[in-house]
Amino acid sequence: MGYVFLVVGIVATIIFLIKRTTNVTIDVVAIKSIASMGFILSAIFFFMDNEACPDYLGAFTIGGACFGMLGDIVLDLKYSKLNDADRCTNLGFWAFLIGHIFYSIAMVSVYGIELINVICVAIGIVAGIIIAVLSEKIMKLEYGKFKKITILYSAVLCMTLGFAGGYTITECYTLHSVLLNIGFALFVLSDAFLAGIYFSKKPEDRTNRKAIVLNHTTYYAAQYIIALSLAFYRG
Repeated sequence: MGYVFLVVGIVATIIFLIKRTTNVTIDVVAIKSIASMGFILSAIFFFMDNEACPDYLGAFTIGGACFGMLGDIVLDLKYSKLNDADRCTNLGFWAFLIGHIFYSIAMVSVYGIELINVICVAIGIVAGIIIAVLSEKIMKLEYGKFKKITILYSAVLCMTLGFAGGYTITECYTLHSVLLNIGFALFVLSDAFLAGIYFSKKPEDRTNRKAIVLNHTTYYAAQYIIALSLAFYRG
C-alpha cells in the first residue's frame, strides 16, 4: 500500500504544480493537501510493511511528515483573508523546525551517536547559521522581523542534514541512509527557493512561477524520498 499512496501522491503533486500559480485558490489547496497526505500515508504503510523498521524510527519519521503538512497548511493561510500573514509565516517556521527535530530524533533512535555524527552535525549547524546570515546579502533578501527564526531554522535544518550525512558514512552507504541524505539535501534546496519567494527585495521574485514550482518540486521530492526510506531500513 505504501507504493500505492506514493504514486497517488506524486500524481496529485504533479497536478498541483500545473495548477499552482501566484494565486492560492481552494482547489489548489485541496490538491496540495492530497499530495501532502500522500507522503504521510506512504510513510505509515512503508513503516507497517517493513518488519525490520523500529517503532521509534517509524513514529518520529511519520511525526516529522505530519509537522511538514501542518507547516504547509499554515503557510498557505498566509494567502487567505485572515490578515495575519506574519503570524502564519512564524507558525510555519516553527512547524517545519519541529518536524526536522522529529526527523533527527528518528535517526538518532536507530543509529545512535558516534564522533563522526557529532562532527557532521556541528558542521551542519555552523553552516546553517552562516548560510542564513550571508544569504541576505548574496541573494538580496530581507528577513526583517523573521531574521532570528530564520537563523534558528536554518541551523536546525542543516543539523538534520548533518545527521543524515554522518549516518550515511557510519552505515556504509546503506540505501536507507542514502535516501535520507538525498531527502534532506532536497529540503535545503527547497528552502533556498522559498527564501527568495518570501524575502526577496525584488517584488517580482516573490511571484516568480519558476521559483514557486522548483520550491514545491524539491519539497515534495524530499518528503516522498524520506517516506520511502522507511521501506529500506534493514537494521
